[in-house]
Amino acid sequence: MELYNDIALYKLERDVTLTPYIRPICLQVDHTLTASAGLATGWGHTKWEGVGSPILQKVWLDLIDNAKCNKSYGIQIQIPQGVEESKMLCTTGRGVRDTCQGDSGGPLQLPVANPYCMYYQIGVTSFGVECASKFPGVYTRVSHYLPWIEKHVWPNERGSTTPS
Repeated sequence: MELYNDIALYKLERDVTLTPYIRPICLQVDHTLTASAGLATGWGHTKWEGVGSPILQKVWLDLIDNAKCNKSYGIQIQIPQGVEESKMLCTTGRGVRDTCQGDSGGPLQLPVANPYCMYYQIGVTSFGVECASKFPGVYTRVSHYLPWIEKHVWPNERGSTTPS
């Protein structure tokens, strides 16, 4: 199983009531990131092969370039073309912090001062090797999938495409 296009959308059965603590997230439009770190959140394990957390966890992770990420992973069966910069981005917690089992699908985000949302989602937690290892964490790059997201969220709009 390859790990490209590791993204999904969920349709809620009912509308969400927005509060000061429940707000929408903005999606990163620009492929270029100037930030040096992103905030990952999740309910996953707090250590390798541990148990899920009853409390939402958050961790700041350094963003690293894909060349360094590819050097760490080399050619893997799940990513035969390597970590594709247009579709993926990578982080490191320097062997101390990381996302873990159960965090997949969660957001990698940047804080933003915006009246409509508190964060820009730049990535979706995809995979790594164990937790807080020497290998980078790999995230699906949201900006690449905006046309696909828009096609499914607003299906009556023109100009939408599917991911490639």
